[in-house]
Amino acid sequence: MSSKSRPLIVLVANNPYGHHLLTSQLLDTYGALNLDGAEIVLLCNGRMPSADPPSIRVVSFASRFGGMASSLNLILKLVHLRFTQPNAVYHLRGFVTGFLFCISRLCMLGGARFIYDPRGAFFLEWREAGRSRILSRLFGCVEARLIRHSVATIVTSDRFARLYRRLFGNAADFVTIYNATSFAYHDAARPLPKTGPLRLVYLGTFNHWHDMGEVARVMDSAARQIGRDRTELFIFCPDRFHTAVRQTFGTIGCAALTVDYVRYHDIPARLAKMHIGVSVVRPTLSTRIASPIKVADYVALGLVPLLNRGIGDFDAYFTAEGSAILYDFGSEVDVLGLADIRAAPNRRIYDAVSRGEARDRLSPVVERLCDDRIR
Repeated sequence: MSSKSRPLIVLVANNPYGHHLLTSQLLDTYGALNLDGAEIVLLCNGRMPSADPPSIRVVSFASRFGGMASSLNLILKLVHLRFTQPNAVYHLRGFVTGFLFCISRLCMLGGARFIYDPRGAFFLEWREAGRSRILSRLFGCVEARLIRHSVATIVTSDRFARLYRRLFGNAADFVTIYNATSFAYHDAARPLPKTGPLRLVYLGTFNHWHDMGEVARVMDSAARQIGRDRTELFIFCPDRFHTAVRQTFGTIGCAALTVDYVRYHDIPARLAKMHIGVSVVRPTLSTRIASPIKVADYVALGLVPLLNRGIGDFDAYFTAEGSAILYDFGSEVDVLGLADIRAAPNRRIYDAVSRGEARDRLSPVVERLCDDRIR
């Protein structure tokens, strides 16, 4: 980075400070960069009560009046920065923040210096959820504008890059940075136990793409084959799902069911005695390009991943190495070969999804973003 200037880097995200997505996808990676004294500010949508004290300056745009008021607050703060800090550079995490950034710049978007980091195809997700196709087309136009004017657009898989090149052309600079785990690698040489408790864990939320019924069906099938008397289930998800989870998973009748919320940085301790990590994602155009953080976390912590095929870049590796249990979404799950599964070969996947790799891939993009010659 040029020694002649120490730019202001504004990280913009629609998550609250302390949210695991913001932590693992953005803050931990920037914390690992050598930014030569650059000032970093985080514009975010409030703070979670459990958040640790921030190590950078955090500015909230959250409003007690709800989402629309919060969006307006963000636009006003971005307009203020535009005039008071004209040389500031931006990292926009998520389409919503990119959309609001676009509004704040109106027709002068080309004069801004920013990385666009959508983390998903929002306009496709909007359409898949059965929402307005007119708005979906509008969001697609905004997406194209953001990609065209960005210094680089971050995509979270090579599949993602191929999809966006097909949709938006080859002129954009797409950089693949997998959703990175924040955790150090755990030696995964230990075999799965042949006797005693075998623990399955699901991390995350539930929605149209992460169907609770399908997760329960997969865990039920696994428990039936393993033996319900030795299968223990752990569901770590936000509090608002706990009642439904207890009702749904309680019918499986395993040796134990634990339902809890776990802060992201507490996950390694809570997963230390787990064996199988479950990831279930409905395959759609918007999810086949995904890079689930939970899979990266399972790999880092030495768990055997149990996941459906067709999501992200690593199916072929898991199959070739015999280091995961793969099934087709909605189809039978076969865990009878558990004794032959070894998670140790997944070290190579960890190398791709580690915070260090995310840092190495992001670093040259940030260097270009902050270079004095870029205008």
